[in-house]
Amino acid sequence: MSAEVRRALDEQWPRVREAARAQIAVIEEFTVAGAAGTNAQRRDAVHAAHQLSGRLGMFTRADASSVAATIERLLSVDVHAPLAATLTPASCLELRRLVDRLDGLVSRDEDAL
Repeated sequence: MSAEVRRALDEQWPRVREAARAQIAVIEEFTVAGAAGTNAQRRDAVHAAHQLSGRLGMFTRADASSVAATIERLLSVDVHAPLAATLTPASCLELRRLVDRLDGLVSRDEDAL
């Protein structure tokens, strides 16, 4: 990546980070709801994770992109099954851990600015 492209991406990152935080909030809302969440919340969370994975990858945040992709896969398991059947206590804990990690990776760059 050229220095010019890197600078352009770095200039856009603050806006992208704020959008990422909003998408993380969508995922977190579903995580908090757990098995009591709705299928619409799950779809929104899957969509947010998918967008995060792509956007963060484009901004060379491969670590955060990978976590978002893992969240997307976890939320996409058997989307036609009842939430209570797919969101076990163990998967809810794993999802919570991943959301916290993703938030930390996205926020980490604030200290560097």
